[in-house]
Amino acid sequence: MAGDRISFVVYVLLLCLVTGYGVSGTILQGPSDLTLLSGSNATFQCTVAPSWTSLTWIYQNVQIVIISPREVKVDPNQNLVVQNFTNAVTGDFTSIVTFINVKKSNSGLIQCYSLSSLSKEANLSVQVNGSLDIAKRSLTVITNSTVDISCRAAGWFPIPKITWTLNHTVVNSSEYTTTSTATQGDLYNVNSTLKLTLLGNTSVTCIARIEATEQSSTVNITATVAGSRTFDNTAIIIAATVSVGCFLLIVLIIIVVLVCCRKEKQREMSYQSTAWAASAKTSSDLSYKHNYNYDPDFSEVQRPLPSLPSVTNSTVSHPYEVHLDTDYSQVPGQRWNDTFLKKIRHVTHV
Repeated sequence: MAGDRISFVVYVLLLCLVTGYGVSGTILQGPSDLTLLSGSNATFQCTVAPSWTSLTWIYQNVQIVIISPREVKVDPNQNLVVQNFTNAVTGDFTSIVTFINVKKSNSGLIQCYSLSSLSKEANLSVQVNGSLDIAKRSLTVITNSTVDISCRAAGWFPIPKITWTLNHTVVNSSEYTTTSTATQGDLYNVNSTLKLTLLGNTSVTCIARIEATEQSSTVNITATVAGSRTFDNTAIIIAATVSVGCFLLIVLIIIVVLVCCRKEKQREMSYQSTAWAASAKTSSDLSYKHNYNYDPDFSEVQRPLPSLPSVTNSTVSHPYEVHLDTDYSQVPGQRWNDTFLKKIRHVTHV
């Protein structure tokens, strides 16, 4: 009985010692694994119990942060920010380390280490999402025909997983082939080709997926009836023929108008030349001859008007009446002679 009591007391003492040692400076919460894209910020957190003496951050086997109750030392070669605070209620101490603008080369192991506890570690994985594109964004094909659609993912890390959907329905992997090649900088290019038999209008989407993100590219395919393309081709040919015919007709009309105008101008010039030649010939041959057979009609010759005599009896009885004393018997008569006849002789141009 006495031995049992002694054993119990020893057990309690040992438990208290172990418990007390474990609580002082024990890491309560260590960092967690992170997977993110290049260019992001990576944040890790480590919390220790009260009465801690030292806390150290180790990144890729290099001490980057050393924390004690009196000071904090940070590696100047690292692009990071350190934040520390103590919980006023529990007394727990928390250290937060943030890596700024991480690159693919920043991937690696990070550890939180305390002198009185085992270290806690996490893994940082930085991935790269490149470009994703389908060769042709829009297609028009004949119904029931087979078409190959190619999708290319360039500059990815790690190798992305390529999947396809048709009208938002996942395509079986046996319907497409995927190949990948490594490039400089440990990046990868992936080409995937989907063989599709079209029964109607379809929306085809190519999806590239990595753990940190996924990216998609979509192409819309329009299916046409077999005869519609023939009809479209016929319509195009007819339209082209009509256009060319109209153009040629306009050119022909212009040529005809120009030819007619030229002939009309030549005709006018020929007429004027003929008229000028005839006029010149007539002028050179023109002569005047007396027509001795001409017999004038003296009855038609009128006497010249007599001159007005001077006004007599200027007394005006009315403002508009004038009295003239004229004696027509005194007007000498004129006789016809040969001289007069010669002056009024008619001349005939022959």
